[in-house]
Amino acid sequence: MKRSIYLPLAVIAIIAASCNTPESTSESESAAAGNKKYGGTFRFNMTEQFDTWNTLGMNTVSSIIVARQIYDGLVSIHPVTLELEPGIAESWSTSEDGMVYTFHLRKDVFFHDNPCFEGGKGRNVKASDVWYSFKRLATPGKTNGYFSQILKGKVRGADAFHESFTKDSAEVAFDGIEVIDDYQIRITLTKRVPNFLYMLTQPGAYIVAKEAIEKYGDEAKVGSGPFRFAKEEEFPRKIFMVKNDHYYKKDSLGNQLPFLDSVVVYFLTTKEGELSEFMGEHLDMAFELPAKSVKDLVQSDVNAFQGNPPKYVLQSVPNYVTQYYSLNLNNPFLANKKVRKAIAYAINKEKVVKEVLMDQAWGPATNGMTPPNIPGYDISRFKGITYNPDTARQLLAQAGYPGGKGTPKLKLELNSGGARHALVAFEIVKQLETDLNLQVEWEVVPFPKKFEDEKYGRGDIFRSGWIADYPSPEAFLFLFYGKTVPEDKDAPSFPNTFRYQNAAYDTLFDQAMSHPDPSERNVLFSKAEEIFLDDLPAIPLWYEENFVLLQSDVNDLHLNPLRIFDLSRVYLKKKEERKSDTHDASKK
Repeated sequence: MKRSIYLPLAVIAIIAASCNTPESTSESESAAAGNKKYGGTFRFNMTEQFDTWNTLGMNTVSSIIVARQIYDGLVSIHPVTLELEPGIAESWSTSEDGMVYTFHLRKDVFFHDNPCFEGGKGRNVKASDVWYSFKRLATPGKTNGYFSQILKGKVRGADAFHESFTKDSAEVAFDGIEVIDDYQIRITLTKRVPNFLYMLTQPGAYIVAKEAIEKYGDEAKVGSGPFRFAKEEEFPRKIFMVKNDHYYKKDSLGNQLPFLDSVVVYFLTTKEGELSEFMGEHLDMAFELPAKSVKDLVQSDVNAFQGNPPKYVLQSVPNYVTQYYSLNLNNPFLANKKVRKAIAYAINKEKVVKEVLMDQAWGPATNGMTPPNIPGYDISRFKGITYNPDTARQLLAQAGYPGGKGTPKLKLELNSGGARHALVAFEIVKQLETDLNLQVEWEVVPFPKKFEDEKYGRGDIFRSGWIADYPSPEAFLFLFYGKTVPEDKDAPSFPNTFRYQNAAYDTLFDQAMSHPDPSERNVLFSKAEEIFLDDLPAIPLWYEENFVLLQSDVNDLHLNPLRIFDLSRVYLKKKEERKSDTHDASKK
């Protein structure tokens, strides 16, 4: 698939040159040059709303990025290779049949110092904390889908434990997770799940302390990660995190992590405001920038990128992210497959990407739900749906609505905090009215309301986006797995908010999930995705690409398709030259 970002050659050259700046210098080279420095504050902004501190209920990228700095799981994903690496567990072993995992915990991991612990001193993390965290994950009402993604149908005893809360019976034993001793824990699966370790890197599997949950509830902010929560300001919102002086990790050269003293996350609502604050050196990173803004900035001040050293570093990162419209299949009109396909054929995705997004995308999602850059998974084989208004009108007529006559008015709901999504909605609604005579009204609501409405099916069409938790097509195709849909139509459904159920799809997905061979697993996933493309419970719109600007003194911030920000490795090369952090960007 070709990129759809059309920038001047000078801009592309600058992006390529930027990749050779100190930001991407190896640890050995950095140390040899004496570049690494302790201290300083890293400041960045998220325009997306922060939805919750509850690790079991996180759904926004902003919440997950913050949580990654505060919490640790048994294992983690390396920010450069995207391969698994040790976390709280220093090592693990797997049985020959792939169904029993034994984790050996580090003995030098401590929860953050906090009043919830005796004397305010963070205690040692033990296997009993892992057991408590997974038992909490399996408790109904605690999670927005993480139970289904990590435990349900996979870990022995998890389903029975979960269901015991919904019946008039005593709590049953959760025997699939067994504490061997203080620093060993065993997890037994019901079937082989090759990507199980990757699943354990999600926020739902972060290890929490019972004392913190009992004192602060589900919104506790106490983990064992590189930074600990310091304070939060609401109007306007800012989150402050400070260095965890007792963090257990070191870099490959034995340097104690993290290097930074603190991290401040701002929540400016516009990209224009964010870019302005970055240009004023009050933010260290500008994230998810519009391509036009990047183009204008480079052309107006090209020397800022070509100096030695440069003032700014520009990077372009294709993400494992798909933006799509979710369709509520409980709506009788949208339950008709021909109607869904008619809507899809009437959307000119190429025009949306080119003229509305101003090429701020990896490309129109014409092939499928899975982005084009998942290793070993070729989406070019899929014949997706491209703009064809004649086919759209024919399908709508075949569905019983010739010329759009008799079609109900539909409602499209999108969350606030994303101006570009409103522009996209305006264009798509116009296209549907022009080509199909469909009447669609759209409304912008706060993210929590949009999320609740989508889970409960209180609407027709919802703007949604999904970022993979790990590099596999299953991270996207799990959205359409029918066995997560509740029998009660009034009960919340997540992540399958479409309430899509197809037995053939589920069978292929199950086979893929347990197949030991990665290439054969991808073949099975591709067959499932072909079923999705024929049924189309959601309409993929575009695949994301991310433009990021960094101040040139930011080093070892490795950007990647999963948007994993490992700030523990970041250091500031020219800390002594930085302006004092007295400017409050959030007041702008």
